[in-house]
Amino acid sequence: MKKILGSITLLILLIFNLSCSKDPVTSEQVDNSTPGRRDYTWTVDTLKGEWHAYISGLWGSGPDDLWAVGSAGATIDAIWHFDGTKWEQKWPGVSSNLMSVCGFAQNNVWAAGAPGEQIYKFDGSSWKAAATLNIPGYVPGFNQIWGDAPYSIFAVGVAESTEGKSYKGIIATYYGNVWSVLDIPDLRVGFTGIKRGIKESSNYFLSATRYEKTGYTNKIYLYDSKSLKELYSGADLATVNEVDGQAFIIIGKKIYKYQDNKLVLWKDFTGTQFAGLMYGRSTKDFFSVGYNGLMHYNGTDIETIYPTDMGIWAMAIFPNDIFFAGNRGGISIMVHGKLKQR
Repeated sequence: MKKILGSITLLILLIFNLSCSKDPVTSEQVDNSTPGRRDYTWTVDTLKGEWHAYISGLWGSGPDDLWAVGSAGATIDAIWHFDGTKWEQKWPGVSSNLMSVCGFAQNNVWAAGAPGEQIYKFDGSSWKAAATLNIPGYVPGFNQIWGDAPYSIFAVGVAESTEGKSYKGIIATYYGNVWSVLDIPDLRVGFTGIKRGIKESSNYFLSATRYEKTGYTNKIYLYDSKSLKELYSGADLATVNEVDGQAFIIIGKKIYKYQDNKLVLWKDFTGTQFAGLMYGRSTKDFFSVGYNGLMHYNGTDIETIYPTDMGIWAMAIFPNDIFFAGNRGGISIMVHGKLKQR
């Protein structure tokens, strides 16, 4: 693995990369006026494969059809599937280094990795390479794949020059039935995420990291389908998020909305264990990563509802279920929370 690309990929894992498509929880399934519940029953599964695996992406059409992808020592350990009862890995030969997965139906699931020129698709029966994206003079890699519709999908990441002396951010798009790499200015960053407030506007928001020997600089960009505009640059961790069709930008412990051509503070969790990211059913029922475990916001306060010392690297949420993946000693741990019946 190339030095620069590998360093940025490692950073993505360290900052708990959540890589999912549009949340399968829709507004019709959620009462946005109701505070989210916290009475979950928890179960834990250990994903034991032939080699160590680091799960970094989760997506599912439901709690009985869930995909987990990651980086592993063998290709068979990089893709797992949960059928509601058990986790299985039976798709060898695809890739041993996947970073992200997204989907729209049981027969329309996508995955990408870093480094890797290929983007993969599951058609309901098997995983196959769906596109090969060559960038002359560069080795590409993708940190997140995400779409706001089956015909509108993005894969974002970083491309390192073949001599290993430079790198630039890359954005690949799938419109209709063709993948292509966008012609954007060469930016010395690696893109780490992309989201859009589906109910709000056509603007996309991208998170990025600039890697230098002196340290990391995190960035947020706005993409309006024509050009990129930098909204933030600094040392604080910055992520892009989508909840209930709304886009949110998190910088450090603060959550912002983009309004009137600027970032406007929405919530400030300074003084809490909040460590970034939000993913959930509504603005009164979302989860986040904390320094001491899984956190939940119910419209009034935020608190840790599942204490753990392992990093949370991926998450998937459904009307009555939540799944998140962590790692301990090179072994991937999958935690499943289910709301108690009332």
